[in-house]
Amino acid sequence: EQLVAKEILRQAGARAESSRVVTQESIRRADQIRIQRAQIAVDVIDGKRAIFHRIEPGEFTMVHEYIGSGGRLFRSVHVNVKISKAFFLMATPVTQVLWLEVAELANRSNVGFEKFYGDEGLRPSFFRGDTKPVESVTSYDIQRWLGALNELSQAGVPSLADLIPDHRQGDVYGIPRMEEWEFVASSRGQFDSSYFFSNKDSQIDARAWVRRNSGEQTHPVAAKEPMVIDGLEFYDMIGNVWEMVVAADEYRASSPRVGIDPVTTRGSYPLFIGSSWKSGFVSGSVTMHFVHRHPTNPMNDLGFRLARSARSP
Repeated sequence: EQLVAKEILRQAGARAESSRVVTQESIRRADQIRIQRAQIAVDVIDGKRAIFHRIEPGEFTMVHEYIGSGGRLFRSVHVNVKISKAFFLMATPVTQVLWLEVAELANRSNVGFEKFYGDEGLRPSFFRGDTKPVESVTSYDIQRWLGALNELSQAGVPSLADLIPDHRQGDVYGIPRMEEWEFVASSRGQFDSSYFFSNKDSQIDARAWVRRNSGEQTHPVAAKEPMVIDGLEFYDMIGNVWEMVVAADEYRASSPRVGIDPVTTRGSYPLFIGSSWKSGFVSGSVTMHFVHRHPTNPMNDLGFRLARSARSP
């Protein structure tokens, strides 16, 4: 009987120890998730580091209203698009402090690209503020900065991970394709409203910096409510600054028929999309307005956010 009693006590102790280990592991995992979520929230809000969210592939229909000078609608086109590969998109536009940190890191690292000098190279923005979007940059300025960022990535400069927490050596960064940007902004093409976020004009103030509430200037990123796709938060998709994207040449056709991953070897060109602090209307509707101009001149309401291809497992 004593042996039986000892065995019962031993088994009970083993079960208790196993339960304690499981409980500790559950607590550890919960703590990790809490810390990760808190860290992402801080990073998104302060705008000092580039936080990326992964977007899974999908299909949707883009409905584009082509807006010319004076805001006049001159063409509306439906485009069926399939995005065949996952991609990463930055949660906020690139901020002035991130631009400066990458430029200064490039200058110090000396890995073979053109240096950034003076305010024109290091602090190009008209409206100053570390966590405000970088603006007053041309397509050439952005490509030069991206070239520096990608050279730093290829060279394996360790401190780059301080600016991009999930960075890995060799990651390639760029500006998003137009359909990638709209895929996110329209929640995988699911919105059916006047604006991406609501049919109510009154909701604009909660979501976007536009002419009527901006005080005629940009504002720190992530100060407005985000757009949410698959539970992931993206800030300033509408308002604050226009964003530069890449569009396929085929979009210039009078009746484009764009299928899988539209940017092709036939060529592409930059344009800007969304709306800004000086927009008298919200250009980010489900029937996307985009300006039919090349962003080759500096504008104090034009910025960009980063995109990155998904890595192999």
